[in-house]
Amino acid sequence: MQRLNLHHTPAKGSVQGSILPIQGTWCQSSIWTKYWTKWLAEVGYQSWVMDYPVEGTTSISNQVDLTHQVINQIENEFGVSLSLFGHSRGGAVAQKVASERDLASIVLLGSSAPWPICNIRWPLVSEFWRYLPQILSSRLFRPSNAVLDRLEFHRFPNGEELMADLIPDSGRTSLEILLSLTKVDHLRCDALIVAGQYDRIMPVGIQKALHEKYGRRADYLERPHGHMPMLEENSGSTLREIVDWLNIWA
Repeated sequence: MQRLNLHHTPAKGSVQGSILPIQGTWCQSSIWTKYWTKWLAEVGYQSWVMDYPVEGTTSISNQVDLTHQVINQIENEFGVSLSLFGHSRGGAVAQKVASERDLASIVLLGSSAPWPICNIRWPLVSEFWRYLPQILSSRLFRPSNAVLDRLEFHRFPNGEELMADLIPDSGRTSLEILLSLTKVDHLRCDALIVAGQYDRIMPVGIQKALHEKYGRRADYLERPHGHMPMLEENSGSTLREIVDWLNIWA
């Protein structure tokens, strides 16, 4: 099996836990390495990130299979039990993986939801109708900066710089997310669901529905941020609360 190219950020001092973050649609692993993997290392959490290869026809199932391969590689080489961070579409991947294997825990950040929770909300639909041809025909696409700014990046003073790192992504996975085609019956580990009060892409209502779905297996944290807290310079308090929760399961 081909060895995957992972970027490892070691923990400083004794290792408290191990994290594999999975980014959402259009995002590269740089969303994690800008702040959070550095901050995690300072409090004893090592992490690995990678950029998932995508084509227009890439499916959630493809990304789940690749995530299993990544986890196997890390476990075989380092002998650790991993916690997954799943952002947006990466949250759907994390939930599916956590239903199929044992993990330390998962943290869902502005996550999309599996069937039968509806992921379609008006702010997203009002902007995405113009990309239906690419979505329905499973082609690569990336929303315009104007659309991305209205949905999320108006919150950032350096929004133009951050949007420059976003890349074309799979139309097929966007359709799977919009129609909630991923099926997850249960989780084999505990989950922390992190909701952003200003998230216009996967808003609070979806996160509360996820919390209800998983019941006692899930805890819920609601914070004053948007869809991409890992890029917000003041998100250290959110990450501290996540780390406090991780320390329970480390």
